[in-house]
Amino acid sequence: MDLKRQFEDVRGERRTNWEQHWQEIAEYVQPRKVDFVGYRTEGEKRMQRVYDSTAIHSNQLLAAALHGLATNPAAKWFSLRMTDDAYNEDDEIKSYLSNVEDIMWAKLYAPGTNFATSLHETYLDLASFGTAVMFVGETRQGQILTDARPLAECFIAHNEERVVDKLFRRTEYSVGQLMMLAKHRGWELSYKIQDKINNKKFEDKVWVIHAVYPREFRDPNVKAPSQMPYGSCYFEEDGLHKLSESGFPEFPYLVPRWSLYAGETYGRSPAMEALPDIKMLNSMMLAMIKALQKAIDPPLWLPDEGYQGPVRTIPGGINYYRGDRQIQQHPVSLQGIQFVNEAMEGIRDRIRQSFYVDVVQTYQSSREQTAYEVEQRQQERMRLMGPLVGRLEGELLGRLIDRVYGMLNRKQELPEPPENAGDQQFTVEYVSPLANVQKQSSMRGINQVLGMFAQMNEPGLAVIDRNTDLDKLYRKLWFEVWNNDPDVLRPDDELEERQQQEAQMRQMQAMKPGVEMAAQGADAMATMANAAQSGGVDLQALMGAAPQAAADPNVQGQVGAIAEQMNIDPAQIQELVGGMAGANAA
Repeated sequence: MDLKRQFEDVRGERRTNWEQHWQEIAEYVQPRKVDFVGYRTEGEKRMQRVYDSTAIHSNQLLAAALHGLATNPAAKWFSLRMTDDAYNEDDEIKSYLSNVEDIMWAKLYAPGTNFATSLHETYLDLASFGTAVMFVGETRQGQILTDARPLAECFIAHNEERVVDKLFRRTEYSVGQLMMLAKHRGWELSYKIQDKINNKKFEDKVWVIHAVYPREFRDPNVKAPSQMPYGSCYFEEDGLHKLSESGFPEFPYLVPRWSLYAGETYGRSPAMEALPDIKMLNSMMLAMIKALQKAIDPPLWLPDEGYQGPVRTIPGGINYYRGDRQIQQHPVSLQGIQFVNEAMEGIRDRIRQSFYVDVVQTYQSSREQTAYEVEQRQQERMRLMGPLVGRLEGELLGRLIDRVYGMLNRKQELPEPPENAGDQQFTVEYVSPLANVQKQSSMRGINQVLGMFAQMNEPGLAVIDRNTDLDKLYRKLWFEVWNNDPDVLRPDDELEERQQQEAQMRQMQAMKPGVEMAAQGADAMATMANAAQSGGVDLQALMGAAPQAAADPNVQGQVGAIAEQMNIDPAQIQELVGGMAGANAA
C-alpha cells in the first residue's frame, strides 16, 4: 500500500533523533508526555526524574502568556479586511465583515468545541517540543470540534515552500470505538475486528493510521470527497485494511513550529535551549537533598566484633569498624550549601529567561508607579513578545481562520456578501492585545504632535483644527487601530449630513452678535426717536452734531436728556449716535 510506504518514509531515522530529544525534554518539562520512547501504561508515575519544577512552571507560564496575549478568549483577536483597502471604506462591506467575525467567533468558542483547552495544550507543546499539532474537524452533529493531538502520534512532512501539507497520525482505537465509528461514520471494519466484536473483546486495542495528504490528480469541478484538495484515509497498520477514505477542502491539521532551521522538518523550542541548565539544576537539587539528609540523619559507625563490611554513606547508613566499642557518627559538612543555593538560583534565572518569563511577567517595582508608567511597561512587554508570535500567525492562527470560514461557508451559516464587494477576497488581520500594541506604536507620532501644539493653547489648537481632519482620525483609531465595532459609528452619509448641520449652526452663531447688535440698534433708535419727540429734542441735528459731542455743551445736554428718559449711561447714547452718524455719512 502506497500510504504505508509514505508513512514509513516520514517515520524514518531522522524522526528517531527527534523522539530521543523530545523524550528527554518531556522528562523534565512535561512529564505527563513521556511516551516518545518505549511504552507507558495508564496511571504510571512520570515524575521520577524531576527534583526542581522551575522548567515546568516556566513552560506553563509562557503558554499562558501566549494564550492571553495572542488569542485571549475574552476579546476578539482576529478581524477580516478586504485585500483592496478601497473596499474597506464602504459601510456596507464593513458591516458585513463585522457580522462574519461575530458568527465565526461565536461558533469557535461555542460550548463543546474544546477550542480554548486545545489551544492552551498546543501552546504547551510548542514551547517545550517546538512543534505542536491541533486538529480542526466536526462532530457528528456538524459542530466545530478541535483537539490537540500528541506529538508522539503525529509524523509530518512539508512541501517545497516549507508548509506542512502531509501528516500521518498513528494511534490506538479500541474495538468498541471502531464499532461506533462504523455505525456513525460508515467505516468498513476488517474481518479481524468483526471477529473481536463477535467475541465481545471491546477493549482490545488496534493500531490505526490516519493519513492526510495533498491530492496531485483530481477534478476540481467535481464536488465529492474523493476529489477534494486533501485526501484522508484511515487504515489498519497490521493488515493494511482501509477503514475509511474521504477528503478535506482545507488541511485539517494545524502544525505550528516555534523556530525552524534550514533542512529540518520539526521545530526547535525554548526548552531545547534551556535543556543543559534544566538537567544541571535537577542534578544539583538532588545532590543538595542528599547533603541535607545526611546532615539531619548522618551515617553511623558501629563496632563489628571483628567483621568489616562495605561502607554505606547514605542517610541513616550503618557501617562497622574495628576498635573501641563506641557508637560514632560520620561527620557531614554543610559549609558550601549557601554557595550551592546561590548557584542554583542563577541557573533558575537562566531557565526563566529561556522561557521569556522576564518578558511575560509583570514588572515589580519597589517604588510607586504612575498609571502612565504602568501602561508604558505593559506595552513594552508586548512589543518584546511581538517576534515570538510571528510564526504563529502563519502556521496556526491564519490556517485556523481559513479552516473555520470554509466550514461555516459550506454549511451556509454565513451571510451573503454585499453586491458591491464583487469578487474581492478578504484577508485576516490580528487584533489581539499583542498585535494591537504593535499597531498602536504607530500612533506615537500623532500623539506627540497633537500634544505639542495643544500646549500652545489657543494658537496651537487653531493650527490643529486647521490642519487635522479630526473625524477621519477618530474613525481610523476606532476601526483600524483599536478594532472596535464599526456598526457603532454613524454611516458616512449621516455623518456628512450632521457635519453640514453643524456648519450651519456655527455660521448662525457667528452671525448672532451682528444680528443682536442690529436689533439692539433698531430698538435704541426707536427709543431715542420717541424720547426726542416727547422731549423736544432734534434727533437729526443730534446725529449731525455727534462728532462734536465731546466739545459742544448743547449736544451733551440733549444726550443727557435722552439718557435720562432711557435710564442708561449718556456715554452709551453718545457712542450709538456717533455710530449711526457715521453710517449715515457713509
